[in-house]
Amino acid sequence: MATETNGVSSPLAFTVVIEPDAEDGGYIVHCPDLKGCWSQGETIDEAMHNIVDAMSGWLATHIERSLDQARRSVTSEPLTQSLTLHVQIP
Repeated sequence: MATETNGVSSPLAFTVVIEPDAEDGGYIVHCPDLKGCWSQGETIDEAMHNIVDAMSGWLATHIERSLDQARRSVTSEPLTQSLTLHVQIP
């Protein structure tokens, strides 16, 4: 997972598992850290490219869902605050 050192984030690191597809040929690949994130490809390179795309989509979807949940949990009651504004016109 991402770490932060001196205000600089490092990239996320994930393990992927790639194995031959005995039924259809090619390769099946998944990321155990991202539940349900699977892909496949005719070659190892294609499978790896495809899992990167799948992981990006998985992460984007889960981030958006988390943001939606956070937005729904925020109170919709207006906040009021007294404000004094001093305007000086030359």
